[in-house]
Amino acid sequence: MPDWITWSNLGKLLAVVPGWIAFFFTVRKAWFERTLLEFTLQATNVEVDEDDQTNRFIDGAGMVRALHIDVTNNGLRPITIRRFECVFAFLNKKEERREFKSTAWSDKKIGQGDHCVGFLKVHAPPMEIVSACVIDSTGKRWPVPSRNLKSLNDRGPKQWS
Repeated sequence: MPDWITWSNLGKLLAVVPGWIAFFFTVRKAWFERTLLEFTLQATNVEVDEDDQTNRFIDGAGMVRALHIDVTNNGLRPITIRRFECVFAFLNKKEERREFKSTAWSDKKIGQGDHCVGFLKVHAPPMEIVSACVIDSTGKRWPVPSRNLKSLNDRGPKQWS
């Protein structure tokens, strides 16, 4: 037995135990109360605004291609979503790769189990989705996981027609 463990030191050793227990519960609480966002992506069509131009019509209504992003908060801490951002990649007429950034504004507070929806317009079928994220009220960027983007990109450009 180590010689520093004596009856005179036992009280000092036991006094440290409640501090470590409190530290453990504080870390555990912070871990379980964090914000957990789950993303769902889908290629879709939305009605055009008065400032958009389109040559696509479905049942007489002007439509434009869009990326539908659904964000669900599975954590305990609420978050306010300010905007959605996405970067699309295209091939231009010279077969050069170009990127286009689309933004959709929102101002919705989502608590545990709530969701927020954004539609990011894209006027031509993209070659791929480079990145997507939501930005909260503090300016923090919450990127869409790469597995979600890969799943959507693997379906190919025909989903946008």
